[in-house]
Amino acid sequence: LQQYSTMSNEFTPYILSRTLQSDLAPVRSLCHLESSNVLLAGSQAALLTRYTLGTSSSIAMDTLQEGHSHSITALLAGPSHSNDTDTDTDTNVDAELYVTGCKDGIVRVFRGRELVRELKGHTNNVSSLSWVYSDVQHHQQQQLPLLLSGSWDGIARIWNIETGECVQVLPDHENTTVVLGLKSGRIVTGSAGIAQNNRIVDTKIRIWQLNASKIQYELVKTIPYPTGPIRNLCSIPVSSQYNNISMQDNDNDSCMFATCSNDGTVKVWNEDSGECRFTFTHPESPMILSVMAGPDGTVVSTTEEGDLAVWCYESSEQPLQIIPHASTLWCAALLNDGEIATACQDGSVRIFSRDVSKACSEEELRTFEEGGKRGSKGPSSEEIAKLPRWEMRQVVAGKSEGQVQMFQKDGGSKAIAAQWSQTSGTWIEVGEVLSTRDTS
Repeated sequence: LQQYSTMSNEFTPYILSRTLQSDLAPVRSLCHLESSNVLLAGSQAALLTRYTLGTSSSIAMDTLQEGHSHSITALLAGPSHSNDTDTDTDTNVDAELYVTGCKDGIVRVFRGRELVRELKGHTNNVSSLSWVYSDVQHHQQQQLPLLLSGSWDGIARIWNIETGECVQVLPDHENTTVVLGLKSGRIVTGSAGIAQNNRIVDTKIRIWQLNASKIQYELVKTIPYPTGPIRNLCSIPVSSQYNNISMQDNDNDSCMFATCSNDGTVKVWNEDSGECRFTFTHPESPMILSVMAGPDGTVVSTTEEGDLAVWCYESSEQPLQIIPHASTLWCAALLNDGEIATACQDGSVRIFSRDVSKACSEEELRTFEEGGKRGSKGPSSEEIAKLPRWEMRQVVAGKSEGQVQMFQKDGGSKAIAAQWSQTSGTWIEVGEVLSTRDTS
């Protein structure tokens, strides 16, 4: 495991604990049902796998395909606590509730193994899901918060999952849209931008606030993001440990959120000012596909090249730890005791722990590390020669929005990765390929 020691004495590195598999199809999404300690994994083959985690070495696994006919690209655990700031008591709203987003554009609400409701309205792949608490919830006498969904159709939708009604549409985003509900009741959306002259432009972050008199969300702030498509959003807890790097505003109620992008960075933003307060720059600038708040004030990201990176605010250009996988890492999920699960293109879910007593066998660890090393090698000249030439990209049509394809460039001296823009019908160059890990 590749490790950097910027927090030396304080950070305990992660080690591989378990490797889980079901249908061997690429794992595209994860979520953790905290109360029941169940890890859910959505596959590219439309299979949903439930792993019941426990204190013993055995893990119960069962699968279901109820309602899904396409890749499960987003998963969201049900809200496990109240957003009432007047009480310190967490209320378990519904321990077995969770939501899936699918490539067919349908959002599905489950309770345990039962499909409760289908939410239809998106016309393309559902890329993002989140909850938001607001006065709309109280106005409609809902027990559950509102559900947010973002899609490749350039639209964010707000749902009442108790009735199945779409209560509002947030339109006109630049292609793929990701969503996040903040503790303040505001909504953040991010876009992938539009293709123009072989470049991605007009990527934006938007912040929406509820107009109580209209009971509708209105756009209150637009933040240009000029360096690449926004792939994911997450909330960042405001903590006193950030004081020494001026993360906090005078307003203690302000929220922080993070974005990740194809530009190889994770950026932390203040929702009130719209200012970027911190930037984590990943070595070699790979496409960062997901970001989440980790334990003990860390931030965790996953990359198209297959890296799981753990960051702290004391160093922005050197992660605490990088764990290479053999293939693309679509996302990660935080488990009990600060453990981390990863969703990999190779069909495996892996769990990493900081408890050495939970380490996997030496043979399993050796196999995993060898896979990561193989994936970290750049493409050979023979492999590059087999790729389509960049000059002929017009005759190589992409199959879906966001598809990544390798091309040879500069007379075959290097390989580049390009991303397909369905709207403009063109390939957008992302950068040179320094790894042969899966680019699907």
